[in-house]
Amino acid sequence: MAFEHPGDGALDYLPCRYGKSKLLFRGPKKKLDQPYVAFFGTTETYGRFIEEPFPDLVSDAIGQDCVNLGCVNGGIDVYNNDDTLLSIAAAARVTVVQVMGAHNLSNRFYSVHPRRNDLCGWLLHCKRFLWSRWSVSTVVCPAC
Repeated sequence: MAFEHPGDGALDYLPCRYGKSKLLFRGPKKKLDQPYVAFFGTTETYGRFIEEPFPDLVSDAIGQDCVNLGCVNGGIDVYNNDDTLLSIAAAARVTVVQVMGAHNLSNRFYSVHPRRNDLCGWLLHCKRFLWSRWSVSTVVCPAC
């Protein structure tokens, strides 16, 4: 997709990692040894395609370090399955959690990859529950 590689003049998100988490977050990386506010969320929290995401604006407004832990297309499963992020949230003075869409949440019809946040294994469940009379041999999972 064209927006995946926007070309020259693209924003530098200064990607960083915290602790042992395998996820990349928008930087610059903040120190976690001082009081901070943690922000969990999806693309809006991450601030994709914008110069200043709202956690940075909140940081300026309240004079407190805010750690942007937004994950593009993230779901609550991303945070629930990462012990590093849970400990960051526990150590924060306040943790703000964005209400995330159900499409990024594992359920009985499909599972969401724990880091890429794309659909996996959905065809088996859909075939069994929804398409028992249809041929799904030509259906391809875009995420697999």
